[in-house]
Amino acid sequence: MDMIAQETFDKLAQGDNASFDTVSAAAASKGLSQTEVNSAWKAVIESLASKNGNTARLVGLGIKLNDISQNPEGRDYHEKLFMLAAYPVHSHAHLAIIGVGAMVVRINSGEVTGKDVDKPWYLAMAKKCLIGAIHANEEAIKAAKEKGAPVGNMEQNVIFVIEALRNAEGSDIKAELVAIVKNGFGQQVKDVAGESIGPIRIRTEAEDARADREFLLETVYPDPTTPQRMYVECIFSAVDTVYSGRASEIETAIALKQMATFGAQPGEIGSLFDAHSLKLIKRNVENALLHALVNGNKPHREVAAAGLEKIGSDRVEEILERIVARTGESSEAGALASDTLADIRGSKLEMVAVTLRPPSLRPPPPPRLQKRTVQ
Repeated sequence: MDMIAQETFDKLAQGDNASFDTVSAAAASKGLSQTEVNSAWKAVIESLASKNGNTARLVGLGIKLNDISQNPEGRDYHEKLFMLAAYPVHSHAHLAIIGVGAMVVRINSGEVTGKDVDKPWYLAMAKKCLIGAIHANEEAIKAAKEKGAPVGNMEQNVIFVIEALRNAEGSDIKAELVAIVKNGFGQQVKDVAGESIGPIRIRTEAEDARADREFLLETVYPDPTTPQRMYVECIFSAVDTVYSGRASEIETAIALKQMATFGAQPGEIGSLFDAHSLKLIKRNVENALLHALVNGNKPHREVAAAGLEKIGSDRVEEILERIVARTGESSEAGALASDTLADIRGSKLEMVAVTLRPPSLRPPPPPRLQKRTVQ
């Protein structure tokens, strides 16, 4: 039997009926090679995830593919993702969700090495299917609530999805979790989503800091002898240390001290930078200090708070407000954030009081008389 062209699988993924019939017939006769089986799995999963084509027919094709003799790892790799794409709200959906999450962890850790595993494709499709499962369960929960039906299993599915997404990459994941916190899910789901936002935000900020450092060193200040480059290397090395989670307490303390002094107030060297570069540096210093304020030990929190007070930007104020609202003033981080916020606003009021002149009590002089011209 002739090999099926990749174009046919691509069209199947887009919902093309003729391509579906070709692949389905080959699957029914079990006349597919291992490479073709892999391509068929990917096309069926992509079609289901994008809602292209008839779901029932695609599920039938997936069942046929599962019956074909194939590499066991490849079968397991595709089967659970297929089940998640096809049945995101099923009573047994948690098995697929957990299985997909476990595969993501294995791929990220380097455990998966087989040639039948398209790792970049899987990671992207797993994220798409997991996010799709959130939306599908959200709609099902709303419909069930309107009928007065129980929603516990569906909310548990969402919790499993959130836990699986902790190992995925992308800023869109954080947006989905924020939406969960704001939407009509149960409190347990919201709590789990809230717990997941922090690690994802930290990872994103650390990656952004590395990208900004690379941009500044390779594009803006490539000369290793300039003071600007030395300053960038020093500050971003400190930022990386604070985010690393592997640095010792002393290393972290030194890094925070550097940011709370030279990073918070660059001084004369700041005049050597262009406005965009200074903005990048300042934003990364703010993020790292805010991270330390929330997650550090008591001495580290206090150094971070001192640095944030020196910066005193509107952005810092806004984030400190959110920290206080989220953690409460009874927590160590919340209390320190509240005190820092009060100090920043107090210093701004003092500056305004010194800058503004008191109103004059003397009456204004009379208007000058204009000499009249006699005509």
